[in-house]
Amino acid sequence: MALSKNSNSGNSTLSTATSEVLPANGGRVGLALTNTDASIVMSVSFGEDAVATEGIVLGGGDTVVLDNVVPTQAVNAIAASGTPVLAYTEFLA
Repeated sequence: MALSKNSNSGNSTLSTATSEVLPANGGRVGLALTNTDASIVMSVSFGEDAVATEGIVLGGGDTVVLDNVVPTQAVNAIAASGTPVLAYTEFLA
């Protein structure tokens, strides 16, 4: 992925109910997601409700970078417990 000059970064506080972190975006060309919590696990899905321990599962401090196959659907996430924070950077065309 060539680095994009256009990006959207932020943080989303999660709970044990699925929530939309980012809306669908057909211009998304890259996505970085980081679980900023040291120990709470979170799960991420695209275009559907997130379910704990399914989809992309991020342990404490984990990061995933999607730069080859990049989903353009809404990004949804859920925490296994508590209220951890998911940091994101969405790279745009």
